[in-house]
Amino acid sequence: MTKPEFIELLKVIGAIIASMAAPTIYFLPSIIAYERDHHKFWRLLALNIFLGITVIFWIVALVWAILGKQRPEDEDEEDYD
Repeated sequence: MTKPEFIELLKVIGAIIASMAAPTIYFLPSIIAYERDHHKFWRLLALNIFLGITVIFWIVALVWAILGKQRPEDEDEEDYD
């Protein structure tokens, strides 16, 4: 394999890794909220989907996901939202 072919291979591999990592990073606030059983998960997901493209709202969603309350164990999702 020549050097230019190797560089092209690295570019392709980098593009594949980036295309897999980008959605995970974009939805990180929603993933954290889901794992923490955030009491406003659906609202946070909507914020993340529609306004997460802006860095400011992505950071707001991330902070909200980390600092928000967890849903009480004895209440269902419909009762608490």
